[in-house]
Amino acid sequence: MKRSDITEQEIIDACDRFHSGDAETPEQVLPYPPKVILAKMERMVDKGILEYGVSLRTAWVVGHENLQKPISLDFLDVLGLQTMPRFRRSDAT
Repeated sequence: MKRSDITEQEIIDACDRFHSGDAETPEQVLPYPPKVILAKMERMVDKGILEYGVSLRTAWVVGHENLQKPISLDFLDVLGLQTMPRFRRSDAT
């Protein structure tokens, strides 16, 4: 068994389930050896997909193309919601 046998999506789903309170940590719920799961998670940290504090076992997802993107200010303008004016360097003289 090697870390390439585990998909990033499996790790992302397991991390999301852990943080929503529905499951244990990824190495406890995925059907792979814990050492291989943690190696995959370390690689995902290096790629900027996961971050963690004290323990890699409790990592959370931060950067992945399937993550929901935050609403843009332009979209809020379309909805008619007031937004703060944007400051541009060219405005300062």
